[in-house]
Amino acid sequence: MAARLASLTLILLLAACGGSSSDATDSGLPVADSGAPDAPSADAAAPDAVIPDAGIPADAFIATGDHHQFVINTLDIPSSSAEANACGLNIDGDSQGRVDNALGQVISALAGSTGADPQPVMDAALADGTALHLLDVQADSLADDPTVALRPFLGDDSDANPSNNFSGSEMFTISASSPTDDLVPGAIGSGALDLGPGTMSVRIVVVSGTQPIQVPIIGVHVTGNITDTNITSGILAGAVTQDTIDNILIPSVTLSLQAVVASDCGGTYPNCCTDASNGQTIVSLFDDNNDCMVSQSEVANNNLVNSLLAPDVDLLDASGNYAPNSDGVNDSLSLGVCFTAVGAVFTLP
Repeated sequence: MAARLASLTLILLLAACGGSSSDATDSGLPVADSGAPDAPSADAAAPDAVIPDAGIPADAFIATGDHHQFVINTLDIPSSSAEANACGLNIDGDSQGRVDNALGQVISALAGSTGADPQPVMDAALADGTALHLLDVQADSLADDPTVALRPFLGDDSDANPSNNFSGSEMFTISASSPTDDLVPGAIGSGALDLGPGTMSVRIVVVSGTQPIQVPIIGVHVTGNITDTNITSGILAGAVTQDTIDNILIPSVTLSLQAVVASDCGGTYPNCCTDASNGQTIVSLFDDNNDCMVSQSEVANNNLVNSLLAPDVDLLDASGNYAPNSDGVNDSLSLGVCFTAVGAVFTLP
């Protein structure tokens, strides 16, 4: 039971790595052009803020050049503290240069102590096309370019055949639910990406067999080695805000958990669920009033959930604008994963 409970907790936590799109304007993050007919093209759109890592004024940041397109084909969930450090970045820019990946550290600690492994859920979502993430990198050169724009999108498989999704030349469509204004700006030096901060939404399957959810990430930084055909040794790091946890993650997770309970349970307390089922584990973890159901408030008020999803970085000011380390209040939960990507083809909005 301990391993099953930990495994379900890991699945719950993984949702915080991936809805709806964030409002980049409200958060003070760079905003790409939406591609609307009466607006300037995305190529000419400048971010609304200075790019801190490169020190480039907002008005000077205009990405030009060819569009290089990719689809993420691996996302590695940290399984040890060392991997959590290796797959994280210093997203708040603190002077100590500390890696921020609180979620990765929690997941790796639980996985190490219980043997629960969340990676197969992520691998399956990639393999069956449930969680397709498309990347468009615009640059004059993939060797060296001080003004590079990465535009991330959620994707759909055009031919509904997942077996060829990672062939390197597969055609995709941008999902109707995908944000189109996410942007991660930065630079390329000696073939290495150094991008951020920006915004991105990810799609995560919370429980196997259920629909994925979308979760916006802020303070996104991306590193990795890029060529015309792939991105290797990639790190994608960022954070989810407390507001996202409360209003997107928890409600979406609750719906997924309720679907499992509805399938596995139906009797009366204390023997309301099929023995040793996922539903039984969920009820034992969240059902505070012994009604053999799980409510959103029970998930939101769960002590374990609150302790594991506690914010660890200060990325927003008191008004909710993106301003790392401005008010000394931790408002976001940091996360990081390692990834690779291969070539893809899709039409920009």
